[in-house]
This record gives sequence, structure tokens and C-alpha cells, in this order.
Amino acid sequence: MLSATNKAIVVGRVGTNCLTGPHKTPSIRVARNDPVELKRAADFGFQYILVPEVQTAADARAALDGVFYPLRGRRSCGAPLLRASNYGLQTQAYLKAMANGETIMAMLVETVEDARNAAAIAAIEGVDIMFVGP
Repeated sequence: MLSATNKAIVVGRVGTNCLTGPHKTPSIRVARNDPVELKRAADFGFQYILVPEVQTAADARAALDGVFYPLRGRRSCGAPLLRASNYGLQTQAYLKAMANGETIMAMLVETVEDARNAAAIAAIEGVDIMFVGP
């Protein structure tokens, strides 16, 4: 898993290429729950995305909105020449189906207050995994 937390890693094709192959899932821990970062991670083809500092159900929903296409999220589908679309070789319908079905979303619940909201966070459809702790 690449960690983009400290911005020491430039996320891009190099990152996903080194993590792809048989029995591998390109994985990243984004620096924060930010729609631009989440969309970038999805655009580069990361299929497992760990989102830090998820404090409420609304935070979890915002993360999902940044990664998934409608009706599951709010992400737009406008860049056909990205790795996630096989550099334009896949149709947008296929891309939406693939991204909406094959992306694993993990939420990182890090504080006591966040943990109090864990049940509500876990209840959000699309939250696949929750980690509790720093």
C-alpha cells in the first residue's frame, strides 16, 4: 500500500504500476478525505482506498461521493485517457460498472470521538472496511 499521507510519494502511474500484477490490488492511503485526492486515486486505478480521519457518517459519505460514479456517488466521468479507463480503450459504461463494483473503501476511525460514531459510519452503504486506531 502506498501512503500519500506525508506527500513524499507522488501518486501516479508509477505507483499503480508497481502494485499491479497477479494477485495484487493497487492500494493507497490518501492524505485526507478530500474529493480531489480521492478522485485522483480512483483515476490512477487504485482499487483499495484507505481514507484517514473519518469522524462521522457524513465524512464517510463524502469519501464515497469522491470515488464512485452516480448513482453510488457523485464523481464525474470526464477523463477518458487515464489509467483507470485503460487509456480510453474501455467505454464509460464499463468504467462506471468496474469502478463502482471493484473499488474497496476502507475508513480509518482514529479518535475516541470518531469511535463513538463507528456504528453510524459502518452503516453507510459502500463502506467495506473500518480500521479503528491511529
